[in-house]
Amino acid sequence: MAITTSEHNETTAKFYFTDNDGPHYQIGSLLRSHNENSLYKGQKVNEIDVNVETINSFLENRVGTEIELLAIDIEGMDISVLLDIDFNKFKIKYLSFEHLGFRKQPEQKKIIFDHLQNNNFEFYGNGCDHNGYDYLFRNKN
Repeated sequence: MAITTSEHNETTAKFYFTDNDGPHYQIGSLLRSHNENSLYKGQKVNEIDVNVETINSFLENRVGTEIELLAIDIEGMDISVLLDIDFNKFKIKYLSFEHLGFRKQPEQKKIIFDHLQNNNFEFYGNGCDHNGYDYLFRNKN
């Protein structure tokens, strides 16, 4: 199962990966371009059909509305998924997400920071990723 945004209207989607990324497939993504432009650039990109769910549906149906820590690492889709979270419905205390996408879309950093600040979050430091690739935000409530 994969997480997507509310713009995706289907219950399945193509999931892309390269064989050399196995066995953990850390850069597998719903975005073919995420694999094509990765460190495995030029290698055959495989695809399989997977079930998908929006972030809001996933949280509502599988997690609940009170969330201590939400850690997001959705390989190329972190920014769009963050913008899709219904912060009025879900009370998230800490939010960790990968910031590598800002390298390719630096203008998105301000958009995300403003969006989170408008939803009562403040920057709190490095997030969950052991390589330091995540930001951590804390809800001020």
